Amino acid sequence: MIGIKKKLVAPIVALMFVCGTMVSGAWAETSTQSGYFVIDKTTVTAGETINLSILGLDEEGKVDLFGEQFGATIMAVVSSQLGEVKDGGTSGNWPVTGSWAATIKYIELVQGVGQVHIKYPATVSGTDKLTVTLQEKFFNEQGGVTYNTIDTFSQNVTVNAASAVVKSLDITKFEPSPADDDGDDTPADGINGAMTAGIAGGQVTIKADNDAASGPVTLTLYTALGTAYTFTGTMGAGTATITFDSSVTKAGKYYIKAELEGFDGDSIDFNDSDTLTVKAKQTVKGLLLASEKSVISNDNIPNASTVVTAYVLDEYGNKTTNNTGTDITLEIKDDNEVVSDTALTITIIDGASEGTDYLGEGNNDVLKLGTASLVASTPAIATIADSAPLEIKVVDKNLIAQLDATFTSSKKAGENFDAFNVRVDADVFGDYAVTDSVLSDAVATTMVIKHVVNGFVIESIEANIAADYADLEALFQKATGTITAAADEYYIIADKKNRYGECIVANQGGDTNSDILTAAPNSAKVVNGHNEEVTTIPVNLDLVTGNYVAKIPEAQLKMADSFGNSITSVDAGTFSITSEKGEVGLFVAGDGDLTPGGTDGTIASITYDPNVFTGTDTIELAYTKPGVETNTLEATVPAKPELNSIVISVSQANIPLNGVIAVSVETLDQNGAKYDDPTGIIIGISGTVTPTVEAKNPSWTTLSSGQRVDFTTGPGRNVLAITVQDITGEFTLSFSNADGTVTAEKKFTVTEIAQPGPTVIGEAAGASTTEVAATDSLELNLNVTPEAGDTPAQEYLAINFTQGGVDFGWFVFTPAAGFVPVGQTGWEDVQLDTSGAVNGVLSLAVLSMDDLTLGAGDTFTYGYAYTTTASDFDTLVFSNVNTIVVK
Repeated sequence: MIGIKKKLVAPIVALMFVCGTMVSGAWAETSTQSGYFVIDKTTVTAGETINLSILGLDEEGKVDLFGEQFGATIMAVVSSQLGEVKDGGTSGNWPVTGSWAATIKYIELVQGVGQVHIKYPATVSGTDKLTVTLQEKFFNEQGGVTYNTIDTFSQNVTVNAASAVVKSLDITKFEPSPADDDGDDTPADGINGAMTAGIAGGQVTIKADNDAASGPVTLTLYTALGTAYTFTGTMGAGTATITFDSSVTKAGKYYIKAELEGFDGDSIDFNDSDTLTVKAKQTVKGLLLASEKSVISNDNIPNASTVVTAYVLDEYGNKTTNNTGTDITLEIKDDNEVVSDTALTITIIDGASEGTDYLGEGNNDVLKLGTASLVASTPAIATIADSAPLEIKVVDKNLIAQLDATFTSSKKAGENFDAFNVRVDADVFGDYAVTDSVLSDAVATTMVIKHVVNGFVIESIEANIAADYADLEALFQKATGTITAAADEYYIIADKKNRYGECIVANQGGDTNSDILTAAPNSAKVVNGHNEEVTTIPVNLDLVTGNYVAKIPEAQLKMADSFGNSITSVDAGTFSITSEKGEVGLFVAGDGDLTPGGTDGTIASITYDPNVFTGTDTIELAYTKPGVETNTLEATVPAKPELNSIVISVSQANIPLNGVIAVSVETLDQNGAKYDDPTGIIIGISGTVTPTVEAKNPSWTTLSSGQRVDFTTGPGRNVLAITVQDITGEFTLSFSNADGTVTAEKKFTVTEIAQPGPTVIGEAAGASTTEVAATDSLELNLNVTPEAGDTPAQEYLAINFTQGGVDFGWFVFTPAAGFVPVGQTGWEDVQLDTSGAVNGVLSLAVLSMDDLTLGAGDTFTYGYAYTTTASDFDTLVFSNVNTIVVK
């Protein structure tokens, strides 16, 4: 007995499928005899796409319009080592029609035509091996599926590496974590995202202008005060995704900046800002106490008290909202027993973020002099941590102050003036009178003045009081502009030695005279989207005019005084622009003036004709306000691209009758880069036959001779679908620019394609040996003529093969019984039906050794075997044996 070894499984399966057609008449009756393969480009740059036309031909060399009429499916198995085969099905069971535009796809041919495109990623390079196997698929008599190879094709495609040079980076998206219910990814003038503090999983997407860009990426979240958080990642194929961990915990609004190693620049846009708002978590975990004053007195006067505010905090110390569903009543105690336990009664109501009370306004608030250490707690809610201690010093005397007569009108930053009259209160009414104590050298001469607007200290300065004199001079540098009473602007005055209770002056009773205004304009600068000064501005190509344009919005020109205070557009005057090489104008009409910091939408534009000037231009911005120096900016105008050549790409100029092929047409500039000529490209079609020419613009549009071809979709490239009829002849496609200075043409021949046909084996009697390639198409025949003088009693198809140096022995075969080793019980019954032989030759199949999974060094042997006496197997004769050697 001869057993079937495990290594035999793959060849046996292949043989069962392929040889199942042998001697059975189970071929589907397709008329498709061979394939014709046309590729538009065989040399590409990574990032590009090639188009492959797959045509099934009949025996006359025409595209077979009827190959499927008897139930067969004609399909192509397309594979690429470096490219991505687009469209098509993922299984031979479900091939689908493809399209032109290290994968395998199954493309169904429709009326003999298949089309597929292969995309080469920007990161690949080298030589790609593109392979196509054209197959017939049908259901055989046994109810299974049989695949027969009709033809094979391979093509090497040279893929040149794409340039990795990066010209720009852009932050294109912020996507909050799926777990972040308060996250937001709304884009507005850049990226304007939002996330919740401490929630990991938010993602920022960074893209380079070049799909081949790669390398380490640094992403920074920062405020105007400095860097806050830094993350790193890796860019591949021009894209990087940075995922935040849980370290982003400080609430606030941050600028987002990305940098790529090796690129001298960053992602900051000239016009738009990319920002991320970090929100506090909506879970109360702690408390914060804050006091308007740090020193108060036990004087029974209104100005002796202070406002104490309690805030709820999240787990990271960010001020948040009470969303506990109930009011939070605080217990506030003084560890030093200076303030009574009943002095402060603060409740933060549900939905609020803070609560307030006055300390020092009641007779029982202060128990003694000293420094209080106030701690807030929530006994009813154990999950909320106590506040950090708040220290408030209690003294026996309080300062009282009033605006000096010179401060009844607003002052400018940097102006030294008598601001307040300050004394020490001497009576219970707090009146400012001569009976109050005058500050002296022996008591306190250095005072601290805090300028407060809307609860924030915008500036704190020190000033000295002359000995035994009540006037306090001040010099403020931070301006607020004119602020209304509703804005809550005031000043807190304290002595530096903390001997007296602090007092509040100005804006009492709606006083709005004590504002600090900006000083005279001192400087101006152009800023980017992150409010950072720039000295160069970008230029962009206007596709309509062909000119380059630089734009400066009014809002991006910031003016300031010598103390850094921003000058509003009302006080900024106007500015003018001069350019050495460009033409200055207004891009958007506003009020007609160019105003620093303006908001009416006016944009100054500088236009450059690249036919007249290329290089770096100097732009000057001059201001009408005295003392503001002229800004000098630079704008670089690149050389204007021009059409230099038109390239027509296709691998075959012969088109079979009824054929459809893809032809690539590219328009290139003087540097070899794709270029869309604004004057347009004109097509010419001439010859003895008239093809149908369609261009993708972006949908397929039929073109006629003399028509303009759209190259804007590419840009600089278009793919033409050329369809011919059943008429032989020639035609020429020509392309030229509008003035005819750049031209290209290509001649095509419509013809019958000569069929090479398979190698015929086994027709003649006697033994034969044939050396073939694994993919060669072979027509296998079996000569069933017996040896001279013999009369066969029982007939067999005998098969032997070797694979990988292993001889698997002899088998006999019929489609019904399959393969049975000679000598195994029952092999005698596997008899061959030779009734279909013509002139003594039985046609078996058309196949390749690759179909049988046999490769170089393997052999496939088959022959005619018979016995001369029925059931006498000792008389078995092997005749007409054919050996096929795979080279």
